[in-house]
Amino acid sequence: MANNYFRFKDFIIYHDRCALKVNTTSCIFGAVASHPCPERILDIGSGTGLLALMLAQRYPGSRVDAIEIDRDSAGQAADNFRQSPWADRIHMQNLGLVEFAETIADPYDLVIANPPWFINHQKSSDGKKNLARHDDQMLFAALPSFAEKLTSHNGVFYTILPVGTAPAFIRNMKMTGFTCFHRVLIRSGKIERRLKLIMGFAGHSLEPLNSEIIIYGENGEFSPQYRELLRDFYLSF
Repeated sequence: MANNYFRFKDFIIYHDRCALKVNTTSCIFGAVASHPCPERILDIGSGTGLLALMLAQRYPGSRVDAIEIDRDSAGQAADNFRQSPWADRIHMQNLGLVEFAETIADPYDLVIANPPWFINHQKSSDGKKNLARHDDQMLFAALPSFAEKLTSHNGVFYTILPVGTAPAFIRNMKMTGFTCFHRVLIRSGKIERRLKLIMGFAGHSLEPLNSEIIIYGENGEFSPQYRELLRDFYLSF
């Protein structure tokens, strides 16, 4: 039987009450999304709370707000936050994005969103997984306008999507005045299919950054590149 938690160097993620568990692409996302010195960070669709905790570790001076629409996931993420070394500066709200956006007064320096991945795909029998993975609420199309509202003038917005979905999202973000300045392509192996694309957007001019991350080497073990990226987080690295 698999463990109901994943232990990192500085914190533990319990994920037995969450539809989606800790996974390699989420860990990459949490290590890649960046801002020079964010005071306020927002994690949209926090799930287990993994990304919020990774960013709290990376940016010691920041306040991290997290929102999650699923009650069980929000409750477990809040528990994970309370057990972490940064409990005093990470805050969870069991809210959807539309409701949350109506309440905020001040925008954020770094906004990250791991939105529903699939549009018009066959669903599973697990309603919680469908909520986490599928875009039934049409938030994918609306996300650029929320990014514009929630991101500060000098802030950045990051998301991660399937490669095939990314071009349409980039076009929609451009219509709100955001340019994709940072792209990180995630592959399982050198010759294997492209898994996801991490994208960073800004409404101001930033130097373009493009890279590729390969998770596994030829021997099936984690690649040196992946190990270097996650060395501050994984116990085994």
